[in-house]
Amino acid sequence: IEAPAQKIFPLVNRLSDWPKWSRQFNPDEIEGLTIQYNAVGEGKGAAQTWTDIRGEGKLWIVESKPSSSIEFDSKFTNFPVMKNYFQLTENDGVTTVEWRSKGVLPGGPFYGYFGGLFTTHMRDQYEKSLLRLKEISEQD
Repeated sequence: IEAPAQKIFPLVNRLSDWPKWSRQFNPDEIEGLTIQYNAVGEGKGAAQTWTDIRGEGKLWIVESKPSSSIEFDSKFTNFPVMKNYFQLTENDGVTTVEWRSKGVLPGGPFYGYFGGLFTTHMRDQYEKSLLRLKEISEQD
């Protein structure tokens, strides 16, 4: 992203800004999506809960290092907790943003069969979200 990390970081660190760039938390992208935020708002301790036609979930920031990284956990309906992070690495005003998630699917034949599809779907959602983050961050 052709922008400094200090410009990108607030968009990721403040959960109420996620609907601007994240497909997963954009009411225009997800039918019936409602999001509620806790009083912390941003950084460590910030949390949100949501409901939509697929179910409900929670996301909370467990570590936040200004203009550098954010670690957060997320829990979707009937899924174990996932560990996630954003790493921002800036070099001469250009920032690389890496978004990773790690977790396990519930047991059973359904999830075993469709596990690869979940990974492909998540990768697609992350890529589209990061492209939107790039567009917003590169605006003056």
